[in-house]
Amino acid sequence: MVPTPYWPLWGHPTEDTTSPIWTRFPCESITLIRSGGFIFRPGDAYSVTLERGGGARLKSRDTSTTIVTSTGQVEVWDYGRLCYLTEQLGLANMGPGFRSPATDSGMTTVTVMKGGHETTVFNEGELGPIELWAIEQAIENVRRGIRWTRVATEHVR
Repeated sequence: MVPTPYWPLWGHPTEDTTSPIWTRFPCESITLIRSGGFIFRPGDAYSVTLERGGGARLKSRDTSTTIVTSTGQVEVWDYGRLCYLTEQLGLANMGPGFRSPATDSGMTTVTVMKGGHETTVFNEGELGPIELWAIEQAIENVRRGIRWTRVATEHVR
């Protein structure tokens, strides 16, 4: 049975009823951070934050010397389902994270802010459980579907 905060996601409410739906979701924000690992490849290192209410921010390392900040909007349906997924798959009970013995592995971190409490789980070298992988992939899929607008470019050394 789908918990009460999420039932509108399966009822397809009309456009004028989406605003109150956001307030029902317990997740205040959902963040995915990926570090690229030992070898730089464009787009491998980024952070994406999705916020209750629809705001989305992306910071990506597009070249070895350029960090791009972009903003966009996440759909209410996508955000609600991600929030529900983190609850259903037990992100809060996974512990702090999973480390790889290889020092050149990339790191992925998932952080969910809920009720003023932050839960963060890191996954180095993709050694975490399949539930963590599913959450990471779902966030990644939502990130790909957002229309991003570049708002800043920073040049670093």
